[in-house]
Amino acid sequence: MPDFIDLDVKHYNTSTEQWETVTTSGVKSIRVRQRLNSPREAIITFSNIKGKRAFKIARGDRIRIDASPVSWSSGSSISKPSVFYGLCSDVEVSDKEFRVVGLDTLGLLTNEILLTNPFSIRASEDGANVLKEIVGGSSYSLLTSLARMLNKTEVKINSKTDLTGKTRLDAMQTVLGLINSTPALFRLKGNLKEKYVEFDRLPELDDSTVIPYLAGRFPRTTAPLDFIPTYITREEDESDLINMVTIKNDDINLTITEPTTTPTNPIHRLYEETSVFDEASARLLARQILNQKGRARTRWKVEVIPNRLDIQCGDIIEFKSIEGGLTGRQMVFEFNWELNPQEAIMSMTVGRQEADFITAIRFAANQSL
Repeated sequence: MPDFIDLDVKHYNTSTEQWETVTTSGVKSIRVRQRLNSPREAIITFSNIKGKRAFKIARGDRIRIDASPVSWSSGSSISKPSVFYGLCSDVEVSDKEFRVVGLDTLGLLTNEILLTNPFSIRASEDGANVLKEIVGGSSYSLLTSLARMLNKTEVKINSKTDLTGKTRLDAMQTVLGLINSTPALFRLKGNLKEKYVEFDRLPELDDSTVIPYLAGRFPRTTAPLDFIPTYITREEDESDLINMVTIKNDDINLTITEPTTTPTNPIHRLYEETSVFDEASARLLARQILNQKGRARTRWKVEVIPNRLDIQCGDIIEFKSIEGGLTGRQMVFEFNWELNPQEAIMSMTVGRQEADFITAIRFAANQSL
């Protein structure tokens, strides 16, 4: 598949202390998948007839994949887009196939445990500083990543936050969850070309300066699309529909219920909230919960024919489809694609990332205590 894939595998020779190229052949397929703020995973399947493979790939080997679903001339001066960079994390061998699993640079941080809480948390510093300290302390030599990570989020992490015992990635996702309690949303990702962890703002769907990928145009034109939808399924989640809320804080002997008059068909929930400090703040929280609950969270699962594979979770795609009511700009939350000699297929989950006002209220209350 040389017209579609450039696969670069390097093995570290401990004797020469040099990275050496591993010449590979017989690629049957490549599959890549990712969820928002999680590692990117690549699965490369090679033919291995009767176990007679002509090369060896081991855990820890460095993998870079450049790929395109569109045939790329071998004499082209423009390289294929990079779609994966990481290390081999697992190898599966059978009489017919040799399968290599790789995780990107973000995935490396699942291998290390934090034995002490970061100093930046004890000092109640900005969330960006906490993330940088976690990445900078890694044994995988990721200091060069720090220049690619934002310096400030305007969110200070409470000194009582304890990350001890978590993997570096779990700790970063915990901190990111606190940062994303505010309307400004951020993301973590691994670089597709080199050994970097990146931390940046999620693009805003309605920002006119953001150029989205295209999965539809209206009116239709002959210009190529990045993705061609073939099947769209709309999913809505209304499982949190409630109409009555009680807020309780035993620390100050406070209990309030909204609304004050019981509905005809009550669906009642009790929330124990130590963040509320008087009746007014408790009623504000209860009303916001009632306003937010029952709102349908709409997502679309989309199957597409891709004309590119270098997509990242958090990217923006513009749709113009009658099917499933999918139109306008949508954010990618999850994707899965496979490239083989016969076809390129991709599925993705898209939607709009709405601000969580309830979490924001709780976060603000805890910060002010």
